[in-house]
Amino acid sequence: MLREGDIRPPELMARLKRLAQEDRDKLLARAAEFVSVACPACASSAGSFRFGKDGFQFHECRECGTLYISPRPPAGLLGLYYATAESLKFWATHIFPASAEARRERIFKPRLAMLQELLRSQPVEVLVDVGAGFGWFAGLVAAEGLARRVVAVEPNPELAAACRGVEGLEVIESVIEDCSELLQADVITCFELLEHVFAPLEVARACYRGLKPGGLFLCSTPNWRGFDIALLGPRSDNVAGPNHLQLFHPYSLRCMLQKAGFVEVSVSTPGYLDVDIIYKRGSSLFRVGRLSLPKDVSNKE
Repeated sequence: MLREGDIRPPELMARLKRLAQEDRDKLLARAAEFVSVACPACASSAGSFRFGKDGFQFHECRECGTLYISPRPPAGLLGLYYATAESLKFWATHIFPASAEARRERIFKPRLAMLQELLRSQPVEVLVDVGAGFGWFAGLVAAEGLARRVVAVEPNPELAAACRGVEGLEVIESVIEDCSELLQADVITCFELLEHVFAPLEVARACYRGLKPGGLFLCSTPNWRGFDIALLGPRSDNVAGPNHLQLFHPYSLRCMLQKAGFVEVSVSTPGYLDVDIIYKRGSSLFRVGRLSLPKDVSNKE
């Protein structure tokens, strides 16, 4: 069973929270530069304010139900934040290494097994992992021989360098929007990225362009209407600006992917961490009287 502490070591999270607050304060000092946006999933301007948290305003789209931050840092400022935030460096240098084995065994290997089942263990020519991070998942794909070419697309220079150290990977140090036409992939994977980017619909469109006809797109992102977030609401750690600029749910994710061009969309909501998260926070919730990560498979025609 996957537990939150396996991938977010408690002894490191307190320091992370302090760093995250300092990073937010620096970013919010430039709030005058923030821009208002329409719904990132369906592009509707029919959004209504839901709540504020940590200096950010969260809106819910009245058309598709996506929760999103508006106003938000523009793309350039957001890129600067991701490149310089001390809390994100702490994730990369402390939390990810400390939880590497647990993530590999309990997150990446199950994803690999799901991919093998979808492919019926038949190798494909090209698989591309978008936002590849340290290259852990792409490395497993390469080691298993699921694709003749495994390409890691990762814009962060330090993470791209880590990917280059993984056997069997080709690395493109770029955002997917700038290189999609070069890919011609049979499979594109994109895990835990869509919630972080300024324009997720454009990322989805780029992934669509990067696939061959009939290609497979596999992604995951937090579920705004999943059990843990639905119960905790603004108190959920997943409701967090500026890192989580939008939170989808099955309908809104399907809506965005179809808008990007995908025509066959299947969504599942396993909720691996939901019960553990609620269990750990439950006593405080009940004391004040208050009372999955969807994974998506899309086919391109």
